[in-house]
This record gives sequence, structure tokens and C-alpha cells, in this order.
Amino acid sequence: MGHAAIEDKEVTWKVLDIPVYGTVTAPTDKAVSSAVVFMAGSGPTDRNWCSPVLPGTNGSAKILAEALAGQGFVTLRFDKFGSGPDVKEDLPKFVSKVSMQTHIDELAGAVETVVSEKKR
Repeated sequence: MGHAAIEDKEVTWKVLDIPVYGTVTAPTDKAVSSAVVFMAGSGPTDRNWCSPVLPGTNGSAKILAEALAGQGFVTLRFDKFGSGPDVKEDLPKFVSKVSMQTHIDELAGAVETVVSEKKR
């Protein structure tokens, strides 16, 4: 399989009534057979796997997403609670509510979103 042209699309879903922001990266030709969801590890890690508590910018999730999309995959990566564009205003809304269940809900929302994108 050659390298397909790719495009990014910003998406959102809600957990605890707080928007979770993500990026779908996919081939432009829509000939997709599989999807990958990237979920960051511990700490306030964003969709590209960068964190304010670590020096530098990793960005490996974006690099992997673009490489996989170029091979025909739909990919989705998202900002975990504690990261992203609205973290300062959202922090008081979720600080005492984050649990394993909220992380499961983040991932479930991501899977639902990428499946709906794959069908388009």
C-alpha cells in the first residue's frame, strides 16, 4: 500500500458534561479498513503526547497518527482531562471527579467518535 493523502478533522465529545477535544487523521480517499485510537499515558498529556510536566515536545502520537493515516487507517487522538485548550476553566469542574471510570468514558467517547467518522 502506498502513502495516501491525509487530512485532519477536529472532533469533540463530552465526559462529565465537559468537552473532550480530539483530532481525527484519515486518508482523504475514504478507503479505510481499520481505525486506531491513541490514548495518552499518565499525567496531563495532550493529544500529541506532549505534557507541561516534561521538557520539550514529544509529539509522537501525531507522528504515528499521520504515518498510519498515510497507510489507510483512520486515527483519533485526544486531550486527556488535565490538558487541552480549556484546561484552566475545566479543571474546577473535574478535579475531584476524575477516576478510572472517567478515563473509560473518555476512551468510550473516542471509540464512538472514530467509528462514526469511519462510517462517513
